[in-house]
Amino acid sequence: MSYRPTLYVSLALVAALSFAAAYYLDVSELVRTVAALPFVGALFAALFQVLRDHSSFERDRIKQEREHAFLVASTSHMSSVAFDKHVEFCEAYIKALQALLGKLFAEGPTEKAWEYLKPLYDVRRTYRLWVSSSMAQQLDEFEKRVGEIAAALSQWKSASDYKLGQIHHLDKAHKLFAEVMDMEKADRNGPDADSKKAQGYTLVFEHLQSILGIETLTNLRDKVLRDALERE
Repeated sequence: MSYRPTLYVSLALVAALSFAAAYYLDVSELVRTVAALPFVGALFAALFQVLRDHSSFERDRIKQEREHAFLVASTSHMSSVAFDKHVEFCEAYIKALQALLGKLFAEGPTEKAWEYLKPLYDVRRTYRLWVSSSMAQQLDEFEKRVGEIAAALSQWKSASDYKLGQIHHLDKAHKLFAEVMDMEKADRNGPDADSKKAQGYTLVFEHLQSILGIETLTNLRDKVLRDALERE
């Protein structure tokens, strides 16, 4: 605990002098009372300082424990392996995603979406041990939307009622495609549809980067580097 010896010695000296003056001097009760006030004040000041120093000590202790826990977690063999595997997974998944989005960008809504999803599923299976449940759930949601495009088009082709079946499923497929590419309904067939698709392509990547924690890891790495430089 980082106490301040000089401060406590000063408070003790003030308290001792005040007590001695109040107890030994042959003066009136009023003067004794006034002389004793610094003694009482010194006691309160000492108590306040003890509490303040203790609070500061606890903050420093908690901070050191957290830094130690972070250091152990970040430098342990298991964390290094997990981090490396996470990076490998991100690289493989993004590569497969680029191929999928490129095909969707070129073809639009297509029944082949199921086929295009297969490389993503293969990557997920290869690295399933290193993918957290929360990340898996978010990736499932994205992949589900892509798969639903193929399902809607398949239903569109097999629907017997043109008005109630085919149009409904075809519209659903285009709606899902627009959601995947982050396009509004008015943008689907507009003059700047290709531009909107390109913007959606970028937004999908940013969304997937967020899910994969790439920005978080980058910020964490930058923080570690800054802290290391500040200690030098």
